[in-house]
Amino acid sequence: MKVLNFNNQEFKADTIIKTDTDTIGYDSSGNEIFSFKGISDFSGFTVKNEDGTNTNFDTMAKTELELLKETVDALVLANLGV
Repeated sequence: MKVLNFNNQEFKADTIIKTDTDTIGYDSSGNEIFSFKGISDFSGFTVKNEDGTNTNFDTMAKTELELLKETVDALVLANLGV
């Protein structure tokens, strides 16, 4: 369990994802339980483990399409000798 601190409030979630503009918390079943969207300044957001130790935001798992694109790009570059 992780804890997102923002504006002197705590938001608990199993996974806390940070994108370029959003912070989203999910429970263990993958259900969204909180979100902050359209963020331009993340300086007020911190995330810790439930025991208070420092941790990092989670990253979103890549979709199959993103993985396929990366593979194709790597093959193209390999064939070009880059």
